[in-house]
Amino acid sequence: ATTTHAYAGPSGSTPATYTATVQATDINGESATVSTTVIVIPRSPISVSIADSCGTAATTGQRCTFTATVTGGGEGKTTAPIQSYTWNFGDGSDEFTTSGNTASHVYTSSGTFTVTVTVRTVDGRTATGRTDILLKLP
Repeated sequence: ATTTHAYAGPSGSTPATYTATVQATDINGESATVSTTVIVIPRSPISVSIADSCGTAATTGQRCTFTATVTGGGEGKTTAPIQSYTWNFGDGSDEFTTSGNTASHVYTSSGTFTVTVTVRTVDGRTATGRTDILLKLP
């Protein structure tokens, strides 16, 4: 027989240890019990940062390229696999989703804009990174 169980896992950075026990009884009433130890390793927090190609002298009409860098979220010190990146350029344009960590955008007005990217891991967790850019009229 096979069964599955989802453990809640640890709430901190220390692994959680559980004991799984099964008892089987046959048709003659004889039974046996066996146990095993299950160790759940915590996932590290997910962190997202955004770098841009606009620079400090950015002007409207210039194409800005943004790159999201994700760290953490995996077991131990690994980075979680990312399913998607949802970008918001802070200027009222529609959000859009990419499978890669870069996106480009052309701004048509000057001002300060907050760019955000929300990453979704393959297991459904999310994290958001943001950066501000200042654009001037040409």
